Amino acid sequence: MQITRRTLAACRADRALALMVAARGARSALSLALHVANTFEPALVP
Repeated sequence: MQITRRTLAACRADRALALMVAARGARSALSLALHVANTFEPALVP
């Protein structure tokens, strides 16, 4: 039972880490998209 608990805890930690990495990646992608939009917005305004 101890091994099962340890495995579940490790899986939970891996999942939390993966979610953190995914959230950080999404945030940086959104930031980059906003930066690009701000860079090209003056060219689009007549």
